[in-house]
Amino acid sequence: MLESPELSEQPFSVRNIGTEVEPEYVLVFNGYLAVNGPVNISQLQSGELQNGTALTVGQGSIELSTGSDGFGQMVITGSGGIASNDYLVLKEGRIESYIYTASSGHVRYKEVRRTESGIGRHNQTVVIPAYFKSQPTINLYPRDITVYNADYPDQSQRLELYHSSPMPHGSIEGAWVFKPYARLLLADGSKTEVRNAIYQGASNTTTFTRGAVDQVKKVTLKGRVASQRSTGSGGTWQKRKVSVTLRYRQQWGEWIEGETVAVDIDQFTTHDIELSQTMTQGRYEVGLYFLAEDREGTFNSGSVTYDYRDENKIANPYQKTLSPSNSAQTFRHTITIGDPQIGSGWEINRILYFAKVDIRLEVRNLYRYESKAWGQDVIKGIARVRLPNDRGEYNTYEKTTSTNTINREWEVTRFTDISMRWEDVVHKDGNIYPEVEIWAERAGYDGQSQAGSFYEPNYVPTSLAYVHIRDIAATIYYQRAQPVSDTPLNHFYWDTTAYDLGATDVSVSDAIIHWTATGE
Repeated sequence: MLESPELSEQPFSVRNIGTEVEPEYVLVFNGYLAVNGPVNISQLQSGELQNGTALTVGQGSIELSTGSDGFGQMVITGSGGIASNDYLVLKEGRIESYIYTASSGHVRYKEVRRTESGIGRHNQTVVIPAYFKSQPTINLYPRDITVYNADYPDQSQRLELYHSSPMPHGSIEGAWVFKPYARLLLADGSKTEVRNAIYQGASNTTTFTRGAVDQVKKVTLKGRVASQRSTGSGGTWQKRKVSVTLRYRQQWGEWIEGETVAVDIDQFTTHDIELSQTMTQGRYEVGLYFLAEDREGTFNSGSVTYDYRDENKIANPYQKTLSPSNSAQTFRHTITIGDPQIGSGWEINRILYFAKVDIRLEVRNLYRYESKAWGQDVIKGIARVRLPNDRGEYNTYEKTTSTNTINREWEVTRFTDISMRWEDVVHKDGNIYPEVEIWAERAGYDGQSQAGSFYEPNYVPTSLAYVHIRDIAATIYYQRAQPVSDTPLNHFYWDTTAYDLGATDVSVSDAIIHWTATGE
């Protein structure tokens, strides 16, 4: 039973909020209602919660609340509330989420915020569409950008994207503007070029230069020098000195002299040189200036400087057949190209001979005596050819019959297309030493007569040696002492250039950049 505690008006009434056909009666309180216990509400049409209070739904999985500042928020989480669950917060127009970990508790995970994106160009203004109530965060990504510059192959390269600070648009509320930029950053590097600049001649001064190179902060040049000058008297030579100066300049500027090295030259030697220069990083041309000159003193050298030349000569082929019709025979022949001298002070240093040789050796066994009364001794056929070699010795080619019995048929052996090479540094007269030697065994009888017989056997060769020397040619190497002159002979070499290259950046003016803006 509800009673009115000393009030002039009834604090509640019963009303039909339905229809006469389908009535729905509710109890209406004309004042504040305090309930000490659970309340089940099937319909709530109006009303509000005080600041600092909360309405929890479904075992704490949803909470509607306000802070003391009057801002409301909605928390959505799992059963049992946010104590050990992930949860989502809707507050002040933002959506934030938190995850729960056993070690760290609740950690802010992400926030749903306003995002815009678009495409801009290097150093051109980009407008971020409204509405952002505060400065957004800008992120840049490559869209169409050169990421390698072939003009700088000796330095590591990396791409950098950056932007100006976003500023409010001058005429559009909530819009912002910024400029994106792109550049290639070049790291410190180095490179070495093979220069191969050479001067050989009588001039005592020479200058070499090299075109400009970017980002140079140090250069090292390496080369060689040699210089000689006869006093004009026999083997007496003037002592010499060569000075080398490194020069450099920025393009079209004045040449600046850097390090200088000087080399004293006492003999006919070549000296290595190395010069370095450190400069302010920039684009430079570099060069070397050579100066050769006499210095005090002379030296003697028995060395003679020669001019050299060579000539080719050929000789007629030579053939010889040796087949003795009586005693064994030896025949010797000198291979020659004729007189190799050419006069005019030229002397022969060496002669290199070449030839092709064909050899045929034929042998057979015949009787030593014409009558049986003298026995049946056999003359074995033997033939031999000895060819000189380039050691002053012989290469021997020989044939002997294969049996010890009478055999009137020839046994034949051929050696064809033998390549011969001789080098003569001793005689140098156009003749090949030693001589070709051909030897063949004595003749014999092709049969035997008997007592009272009129048959007389023939006395014929047992051996035959044939040699054919062809394609005889020679290369004669001449030398002639150079006339003594007091004109200097200088050799200046610039071999390599090593560059130390400094770090710098290269603008990528045609870069197209993708951007995103995130904020509130």
